[in-house]
Amino acid sequence: MSQISNVPRETAVKVFGTVWLADDFGGGRLTEHLGTRKHALHFGETFPDLETARAARPSHEVVYLGDRISLPNITPVPMPRTAQSGNTIPREVFVVEFDNILERGLRVAVAQIDSVEFETPPAHLMGKVDFVVGAVVAGPQGKYRVLVEYDEKLGLNIVENPMVLSERGSYVSSGQVMAFFRAEDAAREADRFAKGLVEAADWRSRSGALAA
Repeated sequence: MSQISNVPRETAVKVFGTVWLADDFGGGRLTEHLGTRKHALHFGETFPDLETARAARPSHEVVYLGDRISLPNITPVPMPRTAQSGNTIPREVFVVEFDNILERGLRVAVAQIDSVEFETPPAHLMGKVDFVVGAVVAGPQGKYRVLVEYDEKLGLNIVENPMVLSERGSYVSSGQVMAFFRAEDAAREADRFAKGLVEAADWRSRSGALAA
């Protein structure tokens, strides 16, 4: 079974949206890019739509996405889960939260994926797919940004703990949340963490005569 889907451009644009990347060298081009954010190798200006891009770069050549776009089968989508959705495609992130743990306790939050950021394929997937997901933004008001990567078999993995949206509107690293694409993985980690908390709270076992 193929691990790659060829998605019509219209469908991909409707689901993921696009931005326009200005290349001001070599004659100048405005290139349509899938997702809500420029890829890591683009150092020029980015525009939210073609009208804005054309107004800023009226002489640039316009380069649209191809009629069909090759994506890994396991590509997260920013759409609510339905009874017909199945469990293969991530539509939410399960976040184990332990910030302010004495006040708020340990909890697992279900964060709906709000948007998807695409990158050019890494070397081991070059020529196989047109884009890979580099990050997903999930939760209310885009609270979490979760970095992801694909292995050689196009399996999707979360790279590190999610970044959290700060009051200043930028994402900052946090060591107090962990993210998972599967509810059972989040529950397992929360149980492991909870067990550790119970053991850590057993002060009597480590306090000698004072605990008698």
